[in-house]
Amino acid sequence: MEDVSEFLLARGVQEETILQMEEQKIDSDVIGLMDDATLQKYIPSYGDRIAIFNYCRRSDLIVTDSIYVGFEKMTEFTRTPIAHTCGNNLHIADSYENFPDLRSEFNAVLESNVWVMDIV
Repeated sequence: MEDVSEFLLARGVQEETILQMEEQKIDSDVIGLMDDATLQKYIPSYGDRIAIFNYCRRSDLIVTDSIYVGFEKMTEFTRTPIAHTCGNNLHIADSYENFPDLRSEFNAVLESNVWVMDIV
């Protein structure tokens, strides 16, 4: 929530509003799920709402010092990297025999230009 608060402060959103959002645990994950009418109850400026939606839904920027990689059980047919775009988590199957296999499949996914997005 800290980076969302800093972003809102930098845009001139009232500190009282930011504190209310923090108290109600409205963080980037929650903002990404909110519709405009709901967010308007907290942030009246349309420009600020568009900016915070874009900030929370960003997927082309990495604004963190690290990415957490977790290895999960997946079958050979379902193993595909899963990235959480509002966080810094990457889930990879633990069933690769060696690094070259992992690299080959990972590169194939990146080069396929097919991106499946879902709300989980």
